[in-house]
Amino acid sequence: MQDEYVGETISFHCEYDDKFKTRTKVFYRLKEGPVHVLNSSQSSLSSEEKIILSDSREDHFTVTIRDISAEDEGVYLCGVERYGSYSSITHITFIKEIQLNVYSRIASVLVQAYSSKSVFITYKFPQEFRRNKKFIQKDSSQKIIVDKQNQWVRHDKVHMYDDSSEGLLKVFISDLTKEDGGTYKCGVNIAHLFTDVTLTVNQVDHFRASSKASAVIGESVNLTCDFPEKHGETFKHICRENEQKICESISSSEQKRFEFSVSTAGVFTAIISNVSKRDAGVYWCGAETRDTHLTSVSLTNQHQLTVTSTYSHHKPDNMCIHCRI
Repeated sequence: MQDEYVGETISFHCEYDDKFKTRTKVFYRLKEGPVHVLNSSQSSLSSEEKIILSDSREDHFTVTIRDISAEDEGVYLCGVERYGSYSSITHITFIKEIQLNVYSRIASVLVQAYSSKSVFITYKFPQEFRRNKKFIQKDSSQKIIVDKQNQWVRHDKVHMYDDSSEGLLKVFISDLTKEDGGTYKCGVNIAHLFTDVTLTVNQVDHFRASSKASAVIGESVNLTCDFPEKHGETFKHICRENEQKICESISSSEQKRFEFSVSTAGVFTAIISNVSKRDAGVYWCGAETRDTHLTSVSLTNQHQLTVTSTYSHHKPDNMCIHCRI
């Protein structure tokens, strides 16, 4: 089985026995009707052809299919011609079968993030695919199937959450390095749909590494956030780390207590009002960008928030203790 993507080129070898070195090689496509011949080693090998056969004349021939489209999906057969009992009869021995699955790209999105920081990507699938398994694939590495739904699944540095109720695939990558950059494919494993997400990890030295803030119950606290000035028109974002160190969005019931000041010179302030004990924890803030199918959040600043009470107990200057004997 071969999984490929629209617009790409695929090549594979079809091995044959020594006795078939000088025989004609063929490549067929199996359809609902009769078998169709696509090419053979005797046909032209022009570089402009979509399907090209080249014979090593030793132990295999190579098939190359260029500029793959959704219509190219199907079952293919490699074969060699051999003579029958009579010279006028030619038989074909099939030596390999290939199931080609073609994934169709429905979007291509650019995401910018920053070294040593984190990025949170949320992809919304068409509703009819919300219960299908999703996958992620970085560049040409092996495809990762997200085989569990409605819970976080970790693969190395990448955390994934397939939300079947909302039809969302959430991807969280922390502690980013330059090597984490590249093209990630997010898709539906059965429906053969995917989106290209090109992640660029930039080095920005002036972002604060982390900070500590304290607040008093019932009052407000300000958290300062950096973002690249070229992203001045993006949405401002704040999230809170859960037990798995994944920074999840503030719940809708709590969002009314979170506001953002007007940004200036690449800095904005996140204001949390009416602070309570449960607000203590680690927060990240950054810039959010939105595409038709995808939302990405580049997190830039970490804040450790502690919450205290206004009440305190002071030891009196003089203390008199009466002991009755």
